[in-house]
Amino acid sequence: FRLHGSYETFYRNGDPQTKGSYASGKKDGLWQEFSNGRLNKETTYERGIRRGRYAEFYEGRRRLVGSYSDNEKDGEWLHYFYQAEDPHYGHIEEGTLMRSEHWEWGIRLASGSTLRPRVCFTSVSIT
Repeated sequence: FRLHGSYETFYRNGDPQTKGSYASGKKDGLWQEFSNGRLNKETTYERGIRRGRYAEFYEGRRRLVGSYSDNEKDGEWLHYFYQAEDPHYGHIEEGTLMRSEHWEWGIRLASGSTLRPRVCFTSVSIT
């Protein structure tokens, strides 16, 4: 028997675990995974193959976005920071871009950090 149509699973406490749909036994369209009642991951499928938008979240906040083409990372992938205080960078706002990567057919071609350490000057007196 092949799955076809909407598909949902739930944790014992009733919170959603996965939500998506099947077409002729294969994942098709947007699939969502949840943790502690919050969206954790979104993956787009086409006839069982990851193709299109992909995103990861932590406690409901965006952490990573990118896309797939024929089950391989493809295009620009963006990694985001949470709001934080960092001794090297200072205050980091929620959703600040941490780094970007460029992929083609599963091969990472480029990667770069977007944050620069804050400059600290120390005065020295010579006597």
